[in-house]
Formats: sequence, C-alpha cells, structure tokens
Amino acid sequence: MRLTIHHLNEIPTEQQTYVEKMFASPEQASHWLSLGLTIHLAIFNEKGVAIALSDRESIRFLTVRDVTRRRGVGRYLLEQLQVWMRDQGYPKITMDLASLEPQPASELRALLVNQQFEADGSCYQLTL
Repeated sequence: MRLTIHHLNEIPTEQQTYVEKMFASPEQASHWLSLGLTIHLAIFNEKGVAIALSDRESIRFLTVRDVTRRRGVGRYLLEQLQVWMRDQGYPKITMDLASLEPQPASELRALLVNQQFEADGSCYQLTL
C-alpha cells in the first residue's frame, strides 16, 4: 500500500480511532478538531498515521503516530502540504513552535529545517 495524503474538512468515521491516537488525549483531539481547520490526513494501509491542521498558510498542528515515526511519513506529509498550499495560492507556509513542549518542538524543528524552513525565533517559514 502507498502513503496518501487527504485534504479534508472533517475526519471520516472510519479514521476517527486512528486520528484520536495521534493526540495526547481525547480532549486535545476534540479541541483541535473543533476549530474548523483544514485537516491533512496521511493514510497508510487504510489507517491514519499522521495529521496536520492548517489555517490558510499557517500549520497549526502536525504529528505522526509513534509507531510510524522515523520512516519519512512526516516529511512526506509536509511535502504534500507544501504542494497543496501552493495550489491554494498561498505565498508561504508558517508554523510557530512557541507553545509546544520541548520534545515535540525539537522533533518538529528538525523536520522543518530539513525541509528548508527558515527560523525567526520560534516561528518557521517557507516561501513557496
């Protein structure tokens, strides 16, 4: 099976369980999914393995399930997110890491730098 990225307005019922596992708690999942953000869901073998949430050109949340980390899933999701945002007409992508705990912020920082994002304090930006 191939990794695919789906750009959605809501989580499909069959993916709900997989998506909830990507958040720290059901409350966190409910909070983020209630904000009306665009959902970018990575699916492998019919299971959600990574998710990003965006508001126009800003990535507000991005995570990969623990069991699929270090396999290029986050990198592929970010690459496809760049293509989608470019197609939407956005001139850049931004992501602010200020509110994250140190561990996820460190991992996301490495991913963003690897994808050529430039840092300005805790905010990372990529011109499309």
